[in-house]
Amino acid sequence: MGKKRLLYISAETPKPTGGGSEMRVASHIGALSDLFDVTLAIIGDQESEVKANKFFADHVKSNCASIVVVDRISVINRFFRGTSSYWAHELFEALLLLSAAIPARPR
Repeated sequence: MGKKRLLYISAETPKPTGGGSEMRVASHIGALSDLFDVTLAIIGDQESEVKANKFFADHVKSNCASIVVVDRISVINRFFRGTSSYWAHELFEALLLLSAAIPARPR
């Protein structure tokens, strides 16, 4: 009988070097792949699956049965991505806070 399947969900892209969180995810996947067929799901601001796949080390790819990238980015962050000006970011955030503070008019 084959290995059982395991879904590993992470907000970090696993890397063998770099920050502690990325290295920890890569280490977990390596250890778990001995016992399970690991499907890695990365959820976060990755922009695209193609771009995220460039960062996967070969040993991470070989340890995973499959890799899924789910791009979850808010509408505000999408707007900010298209705006390079710091002041545009600040103005937009201030307007959002101001609109939230104004009570709605009764109808």
